[in-house]
This record gives sequence, C-alpha cells and structure tokens, in this order.
Amino acid sequence: MLPSFVGHRSCRSLSLPRLSYPVRRAWLGIALAVSSVPVWSAEPTTSTPPAASASLPASQDISWPAGTPLTIALEKGRLNVIGRDDDKPTVTLTIDSMELTRPENDAARKLSELPPLVREVRIQPEGKGQRVILPTPPSLDLMQVSGVHANLSVPKHFTGVLNIRGKMVDLDLHSFSGTVSASTLSGKTTARDLHGIIHLYNQLGSLQTHNLNGTLRLQQAVGALTDTASQGKVSYKVIRGQLTVDSQANEISIEQIDGTQKIQATQATRVSDNLQTGQATLRLPASLQQGDIQTVNAALSIQVAPEFAGTIQLNGGAGGDIVNQLTTEQAQPIHLPLPDKALTLQRGAADTKITVSTINSTITLLPAQAQAQAQAQAQAQAQ
Repeated sequence: MLPSFVGHRSCRSLSLPRLSYPVRRAWLGIALAVSSVPVWSAEPTTSTPPAASASLPASQDISWPAGTPLTIALEKGRLNVIGRDDDKPTVTLTIDSMELTRPENDAARKLSELPPLVREVRIQPEGKGQRVILPTPPSLDLMQVSGVHANLSVPKHFTGVLNIRGKMVDLDLHSFSGTVSASTLSGKTTARDLHGIIHLYNQLGSLQTHNLNGTLRLQQAVGALTDTASQGKVSYKVIRGQLTVDSQANEISIEQIDGTQKIQATQATRVSDNLQTGQATLRLPASLQQGDIQTVNAALSIQVAPEFAGTIQLNGGAGGDIVNQLTTEQAQPIHLPLPDKALTLQRGAADTKITVSTINSTITLLPAQAQAQAQAQAQAQAQ
C-alpha cells in the first residue's frame, strides 16, 4: 500500500512513471544519495549498495575515536538522546517508527511496510567526524508527514562532540555528560540531567531544561524558555517570548528583546540582564557581587535578599520612574530641569554593586514579603 501523499492507494509495487513530476524528482534525489554510501556504512566505500529489498536493522552500533564529532541530521520527527550506564565508545541508533501518511487519513505506517529507499539511513564522513542522515520523507511538504521517530543511545560519560540539526523536530536529551550542540527550526526541545558544554537553540516552539551543569547557552528565538536547577555558567537569549528561570548558576547572562521574565537567582555571584521591552521580575541573592540590569521600556520589579551587603544604584533615565518600597529613601532628580531621577542605597561597607539603568521604564524595589504577595496576585489574576 502506498502512503497517502502519493495521491492514491494501491497494492501494486512502486512505479516511478505513475508518480507526479515533483514526487519523481524527490525519489530520484534519494536514490542518488543512497547510491553514494551503503546502508549503515561508517566509512567511505566503493562497494555496491545493497539491493532495494534490503531491510533496515532495528538498531545499529556506531563506533568512533574519543573526541570525534558526530552529527545527526533529521528533517522532521522526534529524537531522544539517552545516556547509557556503561562507557563503551559506541552510540546506538534505533528507529522506532517512520510515519509518512497523513494522520487524518491513515494510521502511521510501520518501518517494515515502507519502501526500502525511504528507510535508508546514511552514515558518511564529515571532516574528522561522521554525519548520520536520518531518512527524509519523499514529500515536498513536510507539514503532511509525521517523520522519523528515533532513539540515540550514548555513553553516560560522552567524550565525543554531538551535533544535532533538525527542522521540525521534538528533541529530548537526558542523563549524560559531554559536549552537545542542538539546533532546531521548530518543535519542543527538552533537556535534563546533562553536564558539560551544552548549547541548545530552538527558533519556534519551546525549550525546557532541568538540572543542567556546566557552560550553558540556552536560546529561544520565539516562544517559551524555562530553566530550573541549572548550575555553572549560563547564558539565556530570547528574541520574543517568555523566560522563566529558577537557577543555581554562579554566573547568569540574559539578553531579551521583548517579552516577560521571571528570574530567580539563588546562588549567583554575577548577573547581567538586558531586556528591551516587556515585563521582568528579578529575585537577586545575598551572594551577588556584581549586577548589571538594563531596560529600555519595561516594567521592572527587583527583590534583593535582606542579607545583601553593598551598593544598589538606580538610574531612571529621561522617561523612567523609580519606586522604592525597600526603604524610606526616595529618588532624586539628577539633571534638572530634565525629569530623570536616580537613587543610591548603601548596605554595609562591601564593594558589591548592583546597577539598574533604564530609559523609559518603571523600576520598583520590593522587600521579600511584598515580592511574594505581588507574585501571588499575578498568578491569581492569570487563573
């Protein structure tokens, strides 16, 4: 039975002349790619590729020297990357299913029922590393197919470099350490219990992380980014969306153009935050040694831990406003007759300094109790 994207249903074998011109071109491209590298070949070879009736194994081990980059390319589908308890220098790729029929018309086709060319997985050299290309649906419209669902098993202490490149992909990474770079065009990316150099980028959709440790770069272009229990040094970048952070990292850097922020830094010594427009709520710890917060046009609420010792300097800018609910001191004009104001608070004799600057924003300093009440009211209104 042919997948429904071909345009009709038939029990006859595949015949290219019966297909439309765009579909024939797609099949021809796959056929040419298959002829260059045999199924599951980890090294370049000139041997003849297997017959068209050859079936793809359910799983396959791929070995490579320590530190070798491995790139996984996936057009659409779901990929799980899981750490194993052993440290054998291999990864195991398992394809659970490949769904190429339109979900509203047919049930998902099993891998064994698909044409061999569609089942093709190619492994080819890429510089000093290897590139694994998962099957691409033979359709010009990826919106009409569900794609490939696969699992990648790696050593718990991963010594290589793992690169993942996907388009419309749901990605789940968990329970291993190493160097990982994952970039997807759209979908949901989740990562948990990872340690090492971790760079995750999602353009459209959502990014959720938990218990990451190391040098972290988490980027969400449009959508929601949520990070909890991260440690080490972390950088967040959001173009437009919602950023929610409850972090134990020592250093935190935030760049966001538009949207909302809820930031809780429990152990940070350095925090920098640049929010252009939107709304932000920050809870800063007593451990903070340097803070640099900048906004252009945003509603900004800041809670500083009662044990914090150092200087808090607020610069309201030409159109900004400063509301101090932490002490009885009030902001004062700094460039009369201009409306800009400033406020400096000193706690103890420490050299620690928090600087907050804005152009056209409202800065509110809140004590811990008022901050908790404000968050509770906001949650109640949202419900």
